[in-house]
Amino acid sequence: MENDGDGGSRLSSVTLEQHETDLGPGVPPMLSTTPTEVVSLQFIDLLADITIPAHPAPARQFVVVLRGVIEAEDTSGQTRRLGPGDTAFAADIKGGHITRIVQPPARLLFAVLPDDAPDPA
Repeated sequence: MENDGDGGSRLSSVTLEQHETDLGPGVPPMLSTTPTEVVSLQFIDLLADITIPAHPAPARQFVVVLRGVIEAEDTSGQTRRLGPGDTAFAADIKGGHITRIVQPPARLLFAVLPDDAPDPA
């Protein structure tokens, strides 16, 4: 979710590049992204099948769905469903998006980036 330049929000896809990381002898390598500095982590539990009206993201942040299913809608009406393991990047701090809890309870992890950090590519 990013600002669309007109005060709204727009859904977009972000690909985080991964590289093979060696864990040691006899252990298969893992795929890892480059570490990213965050200023805070927050877990949110949304317990009911609700719709959160249009709101801007409070900060540029990764949103990781740990449980449940949510749906995000940008100002153009485009929607995207996210389930367990899915990650989104919310950067529409001047725009706004609608969030629906499609399959409660939902548990989300928010990882806020520093103000001067670049947006992920």
